[in-house]
Amino acid sequence: MTVRLYYQDPYVFHFRARVVASAACGDGFAVELDRTCFYPEGGGQPPDTGTLGGRLVLSVREEGTRVVHLVDGPLESDEVDGLVDEARRRDHMEHHTGQHLLSAAFLATLGTPTVSMHLGELDCTIDLTRPALSEDDAARVEDLVNRVIREDRSIRCFYPSLEELERLTLRKSPQVEENIRIVRVEGFDDSPCCGTHCPSTGRVGLVKVRRWEHYKGMTRVHFLCGGRALRDYQWKSAAVNRLAEKMSVKDQALEGRVMALLESHVELERAHRKLRAEMLTTGAPALLAAAKSLPDGTRLVLRRLPDGSTVEDLKTLADAVVREGRVVFAAGTASGKASLLFARSSDVTRDMAALLRACAGPAGGKGGGSPQLAQGGCPAERLDEVLATVERELGSSDS
Repeated sequence: MTVRLYYQDPYVFHFRARVVASAACGDGFAVELDRTCFYPEGGGQPPDTGTLGGRLVLSVREEGTRVVHLVDGPLESDEVDGLVDEARRRDHMEHHTGQHLLSAAFLATLGTPTVSMHLGELDCTIDLTRPALSEDDAARVEDLVNRVIREDRSIRCFYPSLEELERLTLRKSPQVEENIRIVRVEGFDDSPCCGTHCPSTGRVGLVKVRRWEHYKGMTRVHFLCGGRALRDYQWKSAAVNRLAEKMSVKDQALEGRVMALLESHVELERAHRKLRAEMLTTGAPALLAAAKSLPDGTRLVLRRLPDGSTVEDLKTLADAVVREGRVVFAAGTASGKASLLFARSSDVTRDMAALLRACAGPAGGKGGGSPQLAQGGCPAERLDEVLATVERELGSSDS
């Protein structure tokens, strides 16, 4: 059995221990000690990292009553010094304790239990048994959590007897049947948990709900705590200040200004698309007048639109051309990879999907669609080759 020093004092990061067992394991060595400050992965909390006998601790896992450390090489002594990554441990403690407070607040405020949690290096989440969450709901929960933090309530971890356990009102049911460890936030929450936690709520510093999303019929809430929450606030505050200065508004007015700009942008985009469509449509008669006449009297319109044009531009021009009747339209535009669009009027029988595949395939292109309209792509440098193939294909056969 490994003595778990992190339960005695989670703020002890240096220790000395005796090596009980060591064996090669993959690219490293699995090491068991008689005592350790390294927390193994479990209960939703990532493992500690650091050094052991000068070797990097890559991961820590629990095997029954033993704690096994995976290090990056063999240890040179049976007595080793261990050094836990203090910043990582403090971050885990802040977030695991903050998660308890947040889950308890959601239950107390909205009657919504937490069904799962994840503490990651970049993102921390809890999943709630409710399909949606309002901004007002999130704000009330966040206010409660941070009020409990400011009150600096004590946090105690203990192993109750079976009789004591039956009298407790637990936020969730234990996942083990013996040696049940309870984390108690004074007057606020009792929950079974094997993780490392702060000794008081004030040590968490801050809990910030960042956003939430619908997830498998539930709501996934993303949050940050302590130092990570502070750093997140710092960069966002700096970004808001820079943008507000750029737009000559106060930071409180920034959202309104940005929304107005977005609405203006949408209107400009709509007007731009309308003008482009009118320009393309206006040019259709000239294209028809210059169209090549095929053996059966069908007109063939070939067009390469300027690079940077869109597929919507191709479709707009195709619609304007084929409505005139007895016409096949083949066009493309290059912006990175070339886009192709083939279309025909209703009085032409040629299959456009088959034509596109036949002409684009040899040039490394592909695509598909219906007999009336087909769309695809090819390497940009071979766009003119594809259009020339269309002209040869249709010029030598009936359409």
